[in-house]
Amino acid sequence: MTGSRVRRFAEVRLGDVIDGGPVGEGAWEEVARRLVVRWSGSNEAGVTRVEMTNAVPPRDIAGRIFARHLGDSRCVDVEVIGRDRGLICAKAMVRVALA
Repeated sequence: MTGSRVRRFAEVRLGDVIDGGPVGEGAWEEVARRLVVRWSGSNEAGVTRVEMTNAVPPRDIAGRIFARHLGDSRCVDVEVIGRDRGLICAKAMVRVALA
């Protein structure tokens, strides 16, 4: 746990935006995972897909709820997008279990 309360599955809707701001240090996969961990309050987050679309590293990061997994898992998939000067440089899909 990250110290904050764990976000509840019932509070999350498809398309909800996760504002990330400037990209921190580290590999793209870990930067994307950390954004989702910070937002969700849960360490149960794992990267399921990564795509680098440009040789330029992203400067800004944001996410959106891409999928809600119905059933007992209470997982959501977050599409994390990295941009540089408005152009998409990287994408990642991060799955996280919510309360």
